[in-house]
Amino acid sequence: MGIMSLITLPFILGVTSIISQTLLLREFVVVFYGNETTYAFVLGAWLFWIAFGSFAASLLVPPVGTARRSIASCFLLIPVILPLSVIAVRVMKNFAGLEIGEMASIIHIFGGSFILVMPLAVVLGMLFTFLCRLPDEDRTSSCEGIGGIYLWESGGAAFGGVIFGLVLLHVFTSLQISWLVGLMNAAAAVLTFKKRPVILGRWISGVVLVLFLLSLGGINRLDQLSRRQQWQGLKVIASRDSMYGNLTLTRTENEYSLFENGLLSYSTKDELTSEENAHYALLEHPRPQHVLLVGNALGGSLREVLKHPVRSVDYVELDPMVIRLSEKFLPPGYLSVLKDKRVNVTYTDGRLFVKTTPKRFDVIVINLPEPHSALLNRYYSLEFFKEANRILNPDGVLSLTVSSSENYLSPEAADFLRSINTTLKHVFPDVKSIPGDTNIFLACKKSGVLTYESQKLMERLRERKINTKFVREYYLPYKLSADRVDYIEKSLKKEGKLNTDLNPVGYYYNLVLWSTHFTEISREVLKRTGWVKLEYLLWVPWVFFIISFPFCRRGLSCAVTTSIVTTGFSEIVFQLIIILSFQVLYGYVYYKLGFIMASFMMGLALGSFWATRLLRDHASGPGKIFSIYRRTQMGICLYPFSLPLVFFLFQRSTAAQEQAVLLAAVYSVLPVVAGLIGGLQYPLANFLLSSRRSSRDRPFSRVAGRLYAADTWGATLGAILTGMIFIPILGTWGVVVLCGVMNLVVLLMLVISPHPAISSPRE
Repeated sequence: MGIMSLITLPFILGVTSIISQTLLLREFVVVFYGNETTYAFVLGAWLFWIAFGSFAASLLVPPVGTARRSIASCFLLIPVILPLSVIAVRVMKNFAGLEIGEMASIIHIFGGSFILVMPLAVVLGMLFTFLCRLPDEDRTSSCEGIGGIYLWESGGAAFGGVIFGLVLLHVFTSLQISWLVGLMNAAAAVLTFKKRPVILGRWISGVVLVLFLLSLGGINRLDQLSRRQQWQGLKVIASRDSMYGNLTLTRTENEYSLFENGLLSYSTKDELTSEENAHYALLEHPRPQHVLLVGNALGGSLREVLKHPVRSVDYVELDPMVIRLSEKFLPPGYLSVLKDKRVNVTYTDGRLFVKTTPKRFDVIVINLPEPHSALLNRYYSLEFFKEANRILNPDGVLSLTVSSSENYLSPEAADFLRSINTTLKHVFPDVKSIPGDTNIFLACKKSGVLTYESQKLMERLRERKINTKFVREYYLPYKLSADRVDYIEKSLKKEGKLNTDLNPVGYYYNLVLWSTHFTEISREVLKRTGWVKLEYLLWVPWVFFIISFPFCRRGLSCAVTTSIVTTGFSEIVFQLIIILSFQVLYGYVYYKLGFIMASFMMGLALGSFWATRLLRDHASGPGKIFSIYRRTQMGICLYPFSLPLVFFLFQRSTAAQEQAVLLAAVYSVLPVVAGLIGGLQYPLANFLLSSRRSSRDRPFSRVAGRLYAADTWGATLGAILTGMIFIPILGTWGVVVLCGVMNLVVLLMLVISPHPAISSPRE
């Protein structure tokens, strides 16, 4: 049973951890509208409580005889905690006093994520440390056994991420998946005590499957009930999880609304928005023939576009379920516009379509939410505007909309609008803004096409015999009045910061603007992050080096522990950079998130396997292991600089963009390399710090628990700072340089630390 315990139980822990983390991330995205602040806080909270649980368990390491009882108790708690956590995330807005459609503040996101992930993450963190006690039952080296536990836990996480993305996501709902994982952990609790786990495991697997199938009806009813509570106040017609996110269709009297990941995609009665999004852009063009409409067309924008004498309309929608769900539940005839022979629907990422299509257009309408996330910011960046400019005809017009105010721009709103305006002007010779609660940016490849003359636009409206309810003769003169136009032109005259894919300041400005709707604390927290400069941050590692110098000279503990913290910090940064760059290129990272995380865990597993082989070598005493450890630190110093280079290579290669499979393969390798380094470091660090003690007193599980806590606390800090501050303000290159310098300082700490003995007694 000993060997099977060291394989099966850590493997189940890894599967549980990755699936639970991904499930809760998806649920939080729906509640908090999916910007990178949500990802950062949820990941940060998850890692923080994992570290807390691991550290707490290291202080409460049970005797060998009672370790299995503690392990079984943890496994038995998971079937209760995991489904309840999913339900709690869904209904949390009701308890927080937030209305449907109301944006959550930084305080809500921070508090909600840290409270709701705590029970599950603490149990999982404790479980890892308790499992590290199992090698003491064997006659083999405890240190090697701990390396094996790290190996199989990482391997289980890699396996779980792949199974989640390929199978579970497409077959079951989130609550069903949480219940299935819970039953698997209940089976693991039974296996903890049995002496024939292989034979018994087959019977238990069958029992788990039967229980899961028998309970599906009850789980489905609970799932529907929790969804209704999540959308309290609205009648939920349907709620589906696609590979790209959650879709919820609601009805209020005769109005239907579709929400994608919590954000309003369209509303069937919002005629003003539909008319403004379509008609201003098409009226500005003298003869629009070919139109590209990116996203959210079913609320009425497509219908309004077709009122013009256009020859073709390409409507690009990422998620096919948006149309399938709408066709199934909306009133008959509402989506008859999709049957118009001029309409061509393409299911793909809008950014990818713009980059690769051979077609040319007279008008491009970006009908998407404003850049409150890095995912959406990619439609407001310099690179995208250049791509859109390429497929516009000589007098082509680009249109996009963002939040503004009717008669006054706050400093936060002005900074945001100036950034978009300045970025547009770097590509298009003529840029105009139509002011209002929603600011409409219009950009043209040729000067002299765009106009503020309301009479000219009304004349085109009459010539095309278009019937409208809002954009007409009484509305256009007011909207384009001289005083309103003069105010917006003067407000945007000052140059703003350039918004790019790898330096998404537009996303940051939108976060600051969004924070002004909430408490003073939320607003001040985001506004004060603006002082962050790379040149200031680069001093922090060197100051730490000076302070830690005498401690490093005394022994290995300071340098090795610091390296584990910075490795955890760096590797979460690497993952976020990879996710962001993949998102910029392809846009469906939500679907690939499980695969990216799984490939990282695969790297951890390979690194752990390598470390275990090194520790099994009789010649590998502390001296040799320490030399290898230093080399891994050199790898962490160099690795981050490869990430922007790979991104630029693929961004500038249209052929590579068209080869989605090739790009996905490359981006799968990048996390593997990062994970390999981290997976190699952890067992080696555990060996180096444990080998200083006599074999009788070596607290392997205690050292393992504390190093695991150090690793995850470093990752916690990296997730929160990178997602919220570093990437939006410093940009990817700035973050890469900061990580490189930080890890170089840690390498110097390892260099000045005393080299351990060439050999040491083997346990």
